[in-house]
Amino acid sequence: MDIYDSLLIDKIKLITIDKYLSIFGKRINGDIICTLFTIFNLGYILYDDQWYHFNENYHGWRIITDMEILQEMNVNLVCSILKKCNMVNYTIDLTKISQYINIGNISSKSVDRMRSNLFLSGFKNKLDKKPILRFLDCVYDFELKSSRPGRPNDFFLRRYFVDEELIDYILKILASTLTPGNKLRSLLFFIGNGRNGKTALANILKFALGEYAAIPNVSLFLGKSVSSDKANPHMVELNNAHLAICEEPDGRSVSITGDAKAITGNVGYIKARSLYKDLENIFIDLLPIINTNDKLTINNVDTALMDRIIVIPFTQRFIPKYMGSKREENEKFADILWQGNHSKIFAPAFMKLLLDHYQNDYTNLTPPKKVYDATYEFILRGDHPGRFIKQRLCYTGNEQDKIKLEDVYIIYKKWYKNYVNGGVFHYTTEDLRLDFAKYKVYFEQISNSTSKENKCPQTVDILKGYKFY
Repeated sequence: MDIYDSLLIDKIKLITIDKYLSIFGKRINGDIICTLFTIFNLGYILYDDQWYHFNENYHGWRIITDMEILQEMNVNLVCSILKKCNMVNYTIDLTKISQYINIGNISSKSVDRMRSNLFLSGFKNKLDKKPILRFLDCVYDFELKSSRPGRPNDFFLRRYFVDEELIDYILKILASTLTPGNKLRSLLFFIGNGRNGKTALANILKFALGEYAAIPNVSLFLGKSVSSDKANPHMVELNNAHLAICEEPDGRSVSITGDAKAITGNVGYIKARSLYKDLENIFIDLLPIINTNDKLTINNVDTALMDRIIVIPFTQRFIPKYMGSKREENEKFADILWQGNHSKIFAPAFMKLLLDHYQNDYTNLTPPKKVYDATYEFILRGDHPGRFIKQRLCYTGNEQDKIKLEDVYIIYKKWYKNYVNGGVFHYTTEDLRLDFAKYKVYFEQISNSTSKENKCPQTVDILKGYKFY
């Protein structure tokens, strides 16, 4: 909307207020004040499950309370209307309104009645769905692809990752969070062994994205899912966020929750409720990022999760300067410049980097070898059949090399009892077949030659092109 249209709409509102007062303004009361407030703020204030106010200085919608609305009516309404009158060269007599506000009382019941006039069902589910990113001083439109002037500095990323290909890939993934939606349908893990910049990068990302970044408890993604009939405030917090950043879980071996699968599986609306509130539909389509050490294992990896997990390896390590004599090749001196609240300084420059790396289409984004290898190793750490394939099976490509399913099962059972758990082995040949298929290792059924005793042909499951180490 340009300035001319905006001023024209403002003048129409003022004419409507003037006409309303000429008819109903002989005796002023709280309801009349609320009606004037409604007309004047039409398009800027509305009600769904709570009040929303469009703040021009903030460039977006903000949640406000009944008390803030009452304060706005009692303190600012008359001045705001007169200010608009001056802008559009129009005159309204607000003497009676001003006198009533000075001595009268606008009750909360009058504000309650405003809710029906300004009610817009499902408004909160429409917030932040367009490819537009709000800043404190501007709006960035991804359809226009307009970029503000700036001189970004990516020095801190080079300290963390060294590899330019890896830096470019990470920036493209993080840039995907500037608009709604988990573009890669992925669950991102920042993994390292401590003092390697994971938290510093996450902090800069938080400062850059502001309210678009949620900070829920990691149990929402790793652990046990909360049933929809129980309160789950962490889930409610994710409504309309672009990104969720979680710190590492307490346990070393954890499961990815059903909620995490739903969120990364493009479900969209999920039922959840806050404490002492009713169930509501929450729109969640975001990228989860989990900071963790390199000891974490996932114990419920399936085919779908294998395609969603992405691991960003943090291989550098930052040590205090007094330990310089003991520094190893991959260690660097820690710099407080990138730590704690200092990182807030670099958020604008980091945002410029993200804007420059944003892509309209993420379907062809290919991970570098370092990311692929780190992801593969992370999955294998908690997936025993995958580790067995890597350690005990050798791919030859020769179809003359054949192993029976029963033989693979026997060897796997011995390996499991020796290296994983010596207890009861609850695992079938069919389980093994399905787990091997996750790694594109498939058993074929071939017919055995019939014997004189048994004229019916028998089928045997065979693994071709492999042999044991």
